[in-house]
Amino acid sequence: MNEKKLRKSPVVIALYAVAALVLIYSVYLVGSTVSYIASYYGQYGATPGFGETVGYVMQSVYQPLVMAILLGAAGYILNEVRALNPAYYATKEEIEAAKAAKKAAKAKLTVNVEETEGDATVVFESVEGTAGDEKEEALKEAEEQL
Repeated sequence: MNEKKLRKSPVVIALYAVAALVLIYSVYLVGSTVSYIASYYGQYGATPGFGETVGYVMQSVYQPLVMAILLGAAGYILNEVRALNPAYYATKEEIEAAKAAKKAAKAKLTVNVEETEGDATVVFESVEGTAGDEKEEALKEAEEQL
């Protein structure tokens, strides 16, 4: 039995990556803000109060932290909405056939994916051009993967 899996979306991956980067920036901002407050009060020989430090840190970190949460939530919501559509699911064979077709496209090969009795089959119809070292290697690699 071929179990279908949800295909990964580059948009969801990008949203998660940007959310992680903004979260890392927020952590950096906490450290730099605390360092700034310590150096500012250190000039006058005083120590900052805890409530004052927390308030200032929250003020500087609030916007990027909320942005990281919103971007992460957007990625999660998009992934859940995609999971409801059966068109975004594929079997292992279909995913491998798509990868082979993508490799063939990079090497400028013409590829057809035929499905017979539930099995995906990749058929290489023609190779453009005659200089075939790169193209032949890509063709062999794609055929070996299937």
